Amino acid sequence: MERSVPAAHGNVLAYYSTLPNMTLHLGERFEQLEEPTAADVGAFADNLADPQTKILVTTSGNRIPVDLIYICTGFTPNTEFIAKSDYYRSCLEGKYVRVEESLQVVGFHNVFAAGDIVAIKEEKLAQTAQVHGQTIVNNILNLVKGKPLKPYKPENRILIVSLGPNKALIVNGQKVHYEGYLASKFKQ
Repeated sequence: MERSVPAAHGNVLAYYSTLPNMTLHLGERFEQLEEPTAADVGAFADNLADPQTKILVTTSGNRIPVDLIYICTGFTPNTEFIAKSDYYRSCLEGKYVRVEESLQVVGFHNVFAAGDIVAIKEEKLAQTAQVHGQTIVNNILNLVKGKPLKPYKPENRILIVSLGPNKALIVNGQKVHYEGYLASKFKQ
């Protein structure tokens, strides 16, 4: 939720912090899952009573006993193939593809981009990619007909952030509008 509403971060942290036998590890990345070693058995004796328990190793070298893992790392757009291309590399802004308002790739009149890879400040959601697709289809038809292209206009879209089977947040714009059981039913 790094691009999302700061208030939602607090709601999520507060909720998960109240759950029994749960520890949040923020700012670390998962590297691998291992069987416990003899050193782990000594260090985490209380946590390793369950034979299903594994050791999660983070990129910073921390070893954490786990029986259930929720990995929430965000995403990275899959644009490596563009970065490797001398022809298209100029259209990148970091790992995102720069686009005109029409969703045409900057510098490429007949090439469009949509979805998670575009350098537009908005939530990367399936519903957003669908609107990108509709805009692109209409603009390709307009290109063929010699008509002006229509701009894509980013909009706030409602987010329903699941916090488990009976709790969720409804977020729109920069505000958490509702939190609780009812919000979880909208997610289903």
